[in-house]
Amino acid sequence: MPEKKIKTTSSPWFYAFIIAGAMFFGQSAHAASLYLSPSSGSYRVGQTFQVAVFVSSADQAMNTAQALVSFPPDKLEAVSVSTNNSIFSLMVENPRFTNNAGRINFSGIGLNPGYVGSHGRLVTINFKAKSIGQAKVSITNGQLLANDGDGSSIPISLGSGAYTILERKIVEPELLVTTTVNITTSTVCPKDHLPNIFLKINDLIFDQSALLLLLLLLMIIILAAISFWGFAEAFIHENKHHFKRKK
Repeated sequence: MPEKKIKTTSSPWFYAFIIAGAMFFGQSAHAASLYLSPSSGSYRVGQTFQVAVFVSSADQAMNTAQALVSFPPDKLEAVSVSTNNSIFSLMVENPRFTNNAGRINFSGIGLNPGYVGSHGRLVTINFKAKSIGQAKVSITNGQLLANDGDGSSIPISLGSGAYTILERKIVEPELLVTTTVNITTSTVCPKDHLPNIFLKINDLIFDQSALLLLLLLLMIIILAAISFWGFAEAFIHENKHHFKRKK
């Protein structure tokens, strides 16, 4: 009995179909992800900055997430971990961190109908830069559970971030310069800048020269009055003595 030969094909379209299928199923297997934002940045020693852990699950609703975040303890210090603006409704495990080991872990639940989207905030980490260099922060372990009634595990990819720590900014002291200004004032006017003084009595106007003459005349009258008064007083006194002698 003759053997049947199986026909094979080497059409390029067959291999293209196989590769496209593998890429499609590979992408579907990791349609969800846990990632960091921002995933990069430059900060100075002593500066604090925030890095948030987000979830992306655009194709399937998720209701539970847990993650382990690792960071270099010689470069960064975890100051606090916040759940403000989180999609979590309640925490299964409150965020905890240890700076000696450089680890942060948490887990939480979002109530029905779960979360579907690409930018769901889980927690926000406050870091403080400690020393110069490159600091890589990675989500080293994580899990998402589907909101399907069975708690099915959703395949995910885990993200990371790289941050540059620069030397501390040197603040130069401010130089305060004090300037002393001496101001001398004088009430003496130069001869060529004497003020013009006028005296107006009814329709008569007296300029400076007239005023000086009036002032001189007034002084003469005062002196004459004083002299007259002295003469009169002496005359009266003399007459009194003369009148007494006659008696």
